[in-house]
Amino acid sequence: MVQMKEVWRNFLPKKYKAVANKQTTPQTFTAAMAGNGILALFLIVVNVFTSSGAIDEEWQFCIRVANVTMIGVLILDGFCWFLMRFTSSIKAQRFCAFIAIFSGGFISPALIIGILAMMNPEPIRAFLIGMGTALFIMVALLGCHLGLAAFALRKKDISLRDKYADIPINTVSILSIICLLPTRIIADHGSGIPFAMNLSAIIGVIYCLGIFQYPRVLRYWRQPAKPGVPEPVPHKNGIARIKKIR
Repeated sequence: MVQMKEVWRNFLPKKYKAVANKQTTPQTFTAAMAGNGILALFLIVVNVFTSSGAIDEEWQFCIRVANVTMIGVLILDGFCWFLMRFTSSIKAQRFCAFIAIFSGGFISPALIIGILAMMNPEPIRAFLIGMGTALFIMVALLGCHLGLAAFALRKKDISLRDKYADIPINTVSILSIICLLPTRIIADHGSGIPFAMNLSAIIGVIYCLGIFQYPRVLRYWRQPAKPGVPEPVPHKNGIARIKKIR
C-alpha cells in the first residue's frame, strides 16, 4: 500500500517543476499588474456598454464588488512590487510569494467569471454556478493527479505520472472548446448558464495549474542548507522509501 505522504511528495508532474520553482521577483508583479490591467479594461467596457435596460440593483451590486476587488488587487500587486523591489526581508518575500499565487491563481480567474456573469440576466446566480463549476473541475483534476501519482508509485515507475499528466487537463480543455459553440447557441436562445459553466470549466483548469505553483510559496519557508552538509541524494524514481510497504 502506498503512503499518502509519499503520494503528496511525488504529486507534482516533472514538466511543471521548473516553472513552479521559479523565484518571485518584482517582474512577477509587473506581469500581474499588466494582466489585471487588461481585466480592468474589460470591466470598463462591460460597465460602459451594457444597455440601460439591463442595469438593475443586482447588476449594480455586482459591478461595485468587481470594481472594488479589481482596485484592491491592483493596489496589492503594486505594494508587493514595491516590497520585492526595495526590501530583502524573508517575511516580505513570504508574503509576496503567497499574494502572487493567491492573486494571480485565484482572484484574477474569479474576476473573469464575474465579468462573464455580468453579461447574464442573473449575474449573481451565474457567478455562483460558474465558481462552483470551476472549483469542482479543479478538485476533480487534482484528484486525477493524486491518483496518477499513487498509481505510478504502486507500479514503482514514477515516469507513468509524467507520461499521463496532461491527459486530465487536456481532456477538460478540449471538451470545453468543443462545447463553446453549442452552449453559445443555447445562450442566444435562452439561458446563458451552460455557456458560463463551460467557460468556468476552463477557469477550473487554470486553478489546477495554479495549485501546481505551490513550491514557489513553500520555498520561502524551507530552511537554507547548512554549509558543509551535503544535500540528500534522491533515490531512483523517488520511491525507495516505500519498497518495504506492501
